[in-house]
Amino acid sequence: TSVTVSATTGADTFDIGWAADSASAPIDMRDRPGSMNHTIGFSCDIVSGTPTFTVQQSYGGAWYNNATATAQSANTQGSMAPPVMAMRLIFTAAGSVQFHALHS
Repeated sequence: TSVTVSATTGADTFDIGWAADSASAPIDMRDRPGSMNHTIGFSCDIVSGTPTFTVQQSYGGAWYNNATATAQSANTQGSMAPPVMAMRLIFTAAGSVQFHALHS
């Protein structure tokens, strides 16, 4: 909610917030009843800016790029076959994206 800058900062500048190369918080699909047994559909809707993003999925360890939603810069939709334990977005160019997921 606030930032206090050191008096020694002088004319230097600094950035606060998300960097372009960042990852969203993961969505734990195990918390959604039935989601571990069904295909998961998703959509990514650009809200502002010109983001470039990739949908990733995890099966409990490493993260893998989704085959149909890699390096996207427009509204995108796709699906994941079960069992997907978690999902997230990674960004290589900043912007705002609404990420929706629904299991069948």
